[in-house]
Amino acid sequence: MPVTPIQKDTSILRPRARIIRTIGEELISNDIVAIIELVKNSYDANASIIEITFQGRVIDVKEGKKTKKVLIKQGSSIIISDDGTGMNLDTVKSAWMEPATISKKNIKRSAGDKRRYTGEKGIGRFASAKLAASLKMITRPKEDNEIVVDFNWSDFSDDNKYLDQVECSWEVRAPSEIKVCGTTLKILELNSDWDEEKFGELRIALSRLINPVSPITDFFINIQLPKELNSLSGLITAPESLNKPDYTIKGSIDEIGNPDITYISRKVGKPQKIKLETLQLRNPVRKPVIGPFSFEFRAWDRDNESLKRIATEIGSTLKNIKGDLDDLAGISIYRDKFRVLPYGEKKNDWLRLDIRRVNNPTLRLSNNQLVGYISVSLDKNPDLKDQSNREGIVESQALTDFKEMITLLLNELEIRRYEERPRESDESQTRQSLFNNFSITPITQLY
Repeated sequence: MPVTPIQKDTSILRPRARIIRTIGEELISNDIVAIIELVKNSYDANASIIEITFQGRVIDVKEGKKTKKVLIKQGSSIIISDDGTGMNLDTVKSAWMEPATISKKNIKRSAGDKRRYTGEKGIGRFASAKLAASLKMITRPKEDNEIVVDFNWSDFSDDNKYLDQVECSWEVRAPSEIKVCGTTLKILELNSDWDEEKFGELRIALSRLINPVSPITDFFINIQLPKELNSLSGLITAPESLNKPDYTIKGSIDEIGNPDITYISRKVGKPQKIKLETLQLRNPVRKPVIGPFSFEFRAWDRDNESLKRIATEIGSTLKNIKGDLDDLAGISIYRDKFRVLPYGEKKNDWLRLDIRRVNNPTLRLSNNQLVGYISVSLDKNPDLKDQSNREGIVESQALTDFKEMITLLLNELEIRRYEERPRESDESQTRQSLFNNFSITPITQLY
């Protein structure tokens, strides 16, 4: 074997084309997260409405004794259209075709300073690769021609090609599909089937995407499905039952921990100001290393009598009310009005509320009794940074302090709820059995 000659030079990293598919699989965990990323892109483009249309053949599939409707992937597509600002050719070539672009990192707000960008990592285009084999993007800025770009994601699976050897064709043509301005994504040759349950999960995820406490009034999301699934079509809205809590605590904490908090209960009715000292953390006692934030926590007793009263008030059923709370329970974080995943998802008890309740079931609230909203700003909370996959905040002292602050605020809600609840009921439950309300489910779900 010949000896390598002594020499010195430089080389460049030249990624294989399949890095696009590999990164997409790592950064976008599932189809619903992929659609959420594309919705965020439309919001960043100053769109006022986004239409998500599923097209394809729906069949009945039997699962045991039940039959469910399934949009099969063969021949199906997803069309996502918005009325945003659209992109010119330079933007398409320099931003959309540039993975991990810094275009949103350098410019924090959308055109006209209307909105704080929700995306900064340049991973939105990977979402369509997660959903399907190919993408046709049509985009048009106001008073300009249309630009059509074709992405064949299977080209990026060729082990023999390098990234710079894959070409994506484009053309500028006279306007034919977009009347004024905006972007349409035609996501073709879907990678997976969509059944009724998956569509339901998509609607829930989209209904939680925008903070309902501080709603965005100039951005709407509409879903259109084939006629067989028409019951799941329509504008995305939050259920009315969420506006009927038994107890609410809301307010804000400034940058040095000073609270401004109000408590409201169905029983008392009149809002009550809560007087608290500046919140300080323990071990050791100190001020938190986070910026200001606002919050609202809504709680329900979840006994049948209370939920039936809500059902009567809004013309619903006990089953539907329980379903709404099961679907939307949890405490969610919203950054600049958009939700940060996975906080508040089912089985994501990030504040360990169920463990707290096991230790003190009479006082503490469980995760499924709460619907909570916490609003932060990236500009004022720069240490609460997204993970690269956009599904969580990077572990840091700021996040640890943030969790402790939220727990302190929940404690204020729990104490006031405990004081209002009739003690006779608690005593009778205690007499029945020591283990009546004991369950290891919250513990097993953590493992």
